[in-house]
Amino acid sequence: MTTQIPRSSVLARFALNSLELAVRLWPKNSRHWGKALLAEMGEITEPGAALTWATGGIFLFFRVLLAHLFDWMKLPAGARLSNASQPVGGNGPLFPKHSRMVTAVMLLATAVLFFLPAGREARTTVSASWREMGDSPSDRRELEKLAAQAESEHDARGLAFVALSYPDPQRASQLAERAVALDPRLVWIYASSFGRPEAAVMKQGWLDRLKSSDPDNAFVYLVGAQTEGEPRIERTIVAHSAREEALRDVLTGDQQWLKEMDQAFRAPRYDSYSKQRGELIREGWRKTPNLSPTLAVYGLVMHRLPDLFEIKTYADLRIREALEAGGTGKVPQAEQILGEVLAFGKRMSEGGGTDADRLIGFEVVRQDLMGLSKLYTDVGRRNDAKNVEAQLQEVELSTKKLTHTHPGFQADAWRRYEKKAVVVHTAAGTALLLALVTLLSLLLLEVGAAFSWRKVRMGRRLACYVADYGPALLLVVSVIFLFSFQTFASVLEQYRSANQTNIEAVDFVWKLSLLQRMNPLSYLDKPDSRYIAWLVLTIALAITALAVLVRGLLRHKTAHATTP
Repeated sequence: MTTQIPRSSVLARFALNSLELAVRLWPKNSRHWGKALLAEMGEITEPGAALTWATGGIFLFFRVLLAHLFDWMKLPAGARLSNASQPVGGNGPLFPKHSRMVTAVMLLATAVLFFLPAGREARTTVSASWREMGDSPSDRRELEKLAAQAESEHDARGLAFVALSYPDPQRASQLAERAVALDPRLVWIYASSFGRPEAAVMKQGWLDRLKSSDPDNAFVYLVGAQTEGEPRIERTIVAHSAREEALRDVLTGDQQWLKEMDQAFRAPRYDSYSKQRGELIREGWRKTPNLSPTLAVYGLVMHRLPDLFEIKTYADLRIREALEAGGTGKVPQAEQILGEVLAFGKRMSEGGGTDADRLIGFEVVRQDLMGLSKLYTDVGRRNDAKNVEAQLQEVELSTKKLTHTHPGFQADAWRRYEKKAVVVHTAAGTALLLALVTLLSLLLLEVGAAFSWRKVRMGRRLACYVADYGPALLLVVSVIFLFSFQTFASVLEQYRSANQTNIEAVDFVWKLSLLQRMNPLSYLDKPDSRYIAWLVLTIALAITALAVLVRGLLRHKTAHATTP
């Protein structure tokens, strides 16, 4: 029916077009209402009245559409309002027992669990462990967003946090330079490795600034020695198949390396900046609690460590020098040299560093005391040699105490967290599998609604069974997954909320690394006993799931056969 609305009226034409579109989309069972509204509109000549009439018609369209949607949601997946009254079973259509509404509520509840803060943290942490704790594109986008915010606010510590956490070495170096430009007190971040392949070699400009800012710190000179000696070591390994004596000769023949090591051994204190690093990462993570734990772990493990081989090489050089002096009767001179080496080892073992720094310090002390014991034995000072032996025993005890308190040496805790990690990964993998199977079944049922099902075959029965019980089972498994993750969630929360010591930071990294190590995907290319265990567990779960499905289908078939 043609309307009498003037074509020059923009409002009238808009009203007419809107109502015509609504009628085309109107549900078939009540489309005659829309056609009646459109016909009545043909009698309206006033543009304002036409707009009012069309608006009312649009509101009625949405009410009808919502009612139609509600009726559709009350039907099971795959059913349409047009075939809802058709017989079920036999050669007729087969639908799940539960309505779309029930299915949607359970799936929505599951989705809400994973998008709450606790669920999001569990999801991102486990997915990161499946990537071998590698970063994702979303992690980098989040870091870039934080960098832009810190730059706009001239927040040097914020930029430094992003620099330490950024997996791209080049971008991390740029952010580090910008952070130090804003706050020169952050120059210590130059000592980080930033994930570079040539991590031991520091830019010369960075090294100079680090030395000038902290000239009394032995650590910066050890970094300088690494920067000088590492390239020579690499070249020697290629040329001489990594013979230890060749490496020692290369280092001790390098005057610049000797100078750096001499300054390191004479420096009055030792600080590898591990405390500053941990505080900065914890501070940044507190401000952005939604950030992936992967980035915090990355920032912590990229801490630079001194080279044990280089330190032992130089200490051995000085000890041999002392023993040679003692052999020529210059015992005071020998004691002075050995005293300098001993003092350096104690500074490392007692200073501001990681457990690795302390263990290196203990090794230097042990190496020096053995040289001192030999000196006193050679010159006949047996009482002094016995005192040195007693000090050696104390060093051995201190070393054992440090190693035994390290999380990696606690076998019981190791096994306990391994078991918890297995439960987490099993629940997560099961939830993911259930989600995929459930969504696939629902999709097949909804797509199948557009076709005529001549016979009810096994595939459709299986899809209906999964659509009925899959969402509920997915919700239960998701709850189990979140509860099983609470052990690791408490580890994350403790690290963020407390001012922890270095050993507790190591404990944090160690426990998350255990979660990554127990990732079943990592065993595909490295099969071992744990891989076999995962394989057996997976087969057992698959057989159990298949048995449940077959049993349900047989019961359904028996019930259908006995129905009159």
